Amino acid sequence: MSRYGISDYDAGAVLYSHEHPESDPTMKPPRGRERPDATWSFPTVPGKDGKPMDFKSFASDAKTHSLETAYRMIDEFTNKNLSPAFRR
Repeated sequence: MSRYGISDYDAGAVLYSHEHPESDPTMKPPRGRERPDATWSFPTVPGKDGKPMDFKSFASDAKTHSLETAYRMIDEFTNKNLSPAFRR
């Protein structure tokens, strides 16, 4: 409204609705579960020994395992983005 010098909020609403038409609902992803028969599986994360751990092992101490995985990914990301001379 300030760009056009309009102080009337009703006129501003009309201008906004003209410049920003409603989006096409057919272009949005469907709500809810797209495939009710689909199942989610737990991704395997490596443990301290480097071997993939099952969900029960992960859930026994989720905070510790999550932090270890996060730090491992950060290190991996950092090492891939550094020049070869600076990699560990």
